[in-house]
Amino acid sequence: MLESRFFELPRDNEDLARTIRGIEVFGGGDEPEDGLEALAYAMESEWNTDGVCNGGMKNRQIIVMWTDASAHELGFGAKSPYYPKNMPKNFMDLTDMWYNEQMGCMSFQSKRLLLYAPEHTSGWDEIAREWDNVIYYPSNAGEGLQETSYDLIIAQIANSVG
Repeated sequence: MLESRFFELPRDNEDLARTIRGIEVFGGGDEPEDGLEALAYAMESEWNTDGVCNGGMKNRQIIVMWTDASAHELGFGAKSPYYPKNMPKNFMDLTDMWYNEQMGCMSFQSKRLLLYAPEHTSGWDEIAREWDNVIYYPSNAGEGLQETSYDLIIAQIANSVG
């Protein structure tokens, strides 16, 4: 799992672009993957709340999730000693996390999920169909997201900030 620092846009545009371009795809071959846990992990991050909590400038909290695989059911790897703590037990719990405004100051109006995931796969279709503030970009399953350029992802992040 790759975790990056938070980026303040537009100040950190170049750092964000370098980070995204530096990601290399490797491994794979196993299907499905633990993408829902990765999403829950991102939602529990320590969001920068300057401005949002203090009534100051407008902030946007954006999670970018991209995968070319369907998702295991939540808890698939829970018996592993490396399984992240405090993971939701099921899809309803994950949905509750998305709508919970008590998680820091990640407010309903501020948050966005940019989702690059295969169509017609478990987990991702439900999120795209049922959650608010999700911008869904269907990808081709098993092709490593080769049809989506990093420059396009960066542009879509910038467009969702405004």
